[in-house]
This record gives sequence, C-alpha cells and structure tokens, in this order.
Amino acid sequence: MPPSAAASDAKRPLVLAAVLLCMIFILIYILITFPRPLITVVTVPPTTTTVTTTEPVGAEDENKKEATALDDDPYRFADQPFHRHHIPNIVRPSLYQVQLKLYLPWRPGVTFGALDFTLDGMTRMEFSVRQATRRIQLNIKHLNITAVRLYNGTEEIHVDEISEDFPQLLDIFSSTDLLPEHNYSLTLEFRAKINNPKYAGIFTAPYKHGSENRYKTATHLQPQEARSLFPCIDSPEAKARFEATIIHPEGTYALFNMKETNISTKGGWTTTTFLRSPIMSTYLFAMVVGTMPYRETYTARGVRIRIYAEAEKLNDTSLALSLTPRLLAFFEDYFQLPYPLEKLGRLV
Repeated sequence: MPPSAAASDAKRPLVLAAVLLCMIFILIYILITFPRPLITVVTVPPTTTTVTTTEPVGAEDENKKEATALDDDPYRFADQPFHRHHIPNIVRPSLYQVQLKLYLPWRPGVTFGALDFTLDGMTRMEFSVRQATRRIQLNIKHLNITAVRLYNGTEEIHVDEISEDFPQLLDIFSSTDLLPEHNYSLTLEFRAKINNPKYAGIFTAPYKHGSENRYKTATHLQPQEARSLFPCIDSPEAKARFEATIIHPEGTYALFNMKETNISTKGGWTTTTFLRSPIMSTYLFAMVVGTMPYRETYTARGVRIRIYAEAEKLNDTSLALSLTPRLLAFFEDYFQLPYPLEKLGRLV
C-alpha cells in the first residue's frame, strides 16, 4: 500500500469523529432554537358541521378562558397528597386587621399561670370572591379557633359548618352564596402557643438583661408560617394590607412592620397600634415584643432608624447605626425610589 493511502486511512477516523461532533452541535442548536416540533400533524374529522353564530371573532376563545378560570369545583383536589395545602384563587383578601394579646412572662416574677407563653388573637379579614361560592378556605397551623363570624357589610351571614378535615386548612361554609362585586368580612377568634422551640412562626427566645434572664417574642414567617400566627390565605400571591394591634405586658414594647400610632397602658397591659401597611404577602408580617434597649437616628428625609440589642452589646451597634442611613440614601439614589416606610429597625 502506498504511503499516501496509509496516511489517508489513518486520518479517516478523525474526519468521521469531527463530522459526527459537528452534527451533534447542529442538532443541539436546532433543539434549542426550535423547542417545538417543526411539523404539525392535523387530524381532520370525517365529518364537518358548520355552525353560524353572531359572536364576534375571538369570543369563543374568551369563553373558554373564562370557563377554565372559573372552575365548577376548585376544591376537588383538597384531599389529595399532591395538594400541598394550596388554596384555590377564589377568595381575594384586601385587608387583615390582626389583634394579638401575648401572655409573655418576660422577666422573673411575671406569670400568667396556665396562660404563660400563649396568645389570644382576633383577625378580621376583608375580602371579595371571584365567583359565587359558599366555601371559604384559610390556612391555619396549631391554632385553636374559638369563634367565627361572617358579614356582608353590617349584615351577619349564618355559618353552617366549620371543619378542619384537611391538614393546615380551615373550611368555613356559609348558608348563602357569596357573590362577586360584594365586599365581605370574616372575623375569627383563636388561641395559640408562642414557645415554638424551632424559632419558626411565632416563638420566644431568652436573652440576658444584666443579671436577669428575660424572654422576648418574635416572628419568622417565611416561607409559610403566617398560618401559625393568625388564620389567613398563606400564599405569596394573596397579597393584602395589614393593620396590627398588639396587647403586651406592661414594661415591654411591641414592634411591627409599621410605625406606632398609639400606645396606652391600663391594668398591667400596654396596647400598641400601628399604621396600615402597604400591600404585601403574609410571610412579610413581622412583630417583636421585648425589652431590649435601642439606639436611634434619622435619615435626611426623616426616616427613623433604630438598632435593638442586648444592653451589654448596645455599644457594639455604633457602626450599624452610622452606616444604615448612608446605605439607605445610596440605594434610594441608585434605584431612584424613595424608601416607602417611616421607619427601619434592626434587632440584633
């Protein structure tokens, strides 16, 4: 065999490998560029019936969309394992008014007997519905519901049934249909524990105040722990505004997402009310009850900034207190968006 033929045979596998590699890259490119099939097979039925209607073009598609959106039985999957406690998009909350009374034995000598580390709560939810329904479904977790009242304006609607047949779901059935374009309100009273050892939902945590061992209460509601604090539709897309009233032992303070509007003390209890929040998801609801001291400053626009810490560590907050206003001003200028709240607080 001539030397040139032998060299050609030796190169042939390399050429084939290069061609194969190019074909693979071309196939990957085609799959990425054209993810759907390039050829569509249409099956024509054996007979065709022509129907003449007066509906405008596109009306049929709109009707199909509406029929799909308004499901005849949106709760039919509630008892299935894959349901994951997700509530159908039927009830649309617009405002939660949350009142919480915390029995927190915050320092030695303070006790409420059997009520220690519990709370009494009341939630009023204003809402509308997307379609006629008699069923209201909310998320709850470790809450003892003690009363339920449903209103259409000032007129009370009778509640036929309340059930907890499915995990972390509360079903409320009204005696009459709830209709779109109406504004309803639902008031629930409940009791819960506040000593979650996993530091999730609402929990208590010990801290030192001088020589005393004290307790503070705080919340961590991400991703879906708001349901352990108050009944709600605990899904990120179910956004609403929030108003909070916190009743806490005299000698403690209460914090919420918003600034305080009124603080009054009577009979050993302090009641703190707060401004209404912007529209937000339930997991962003945050509150603290405690006695830790704080340091305070203000931005040039008047936003109040506080850093809370244990008394022994308060002097270590100087850097955070000086940097926070500057960082806030930087991001306001960078994004050309003013900080929307009247305060900013950090608990360390």
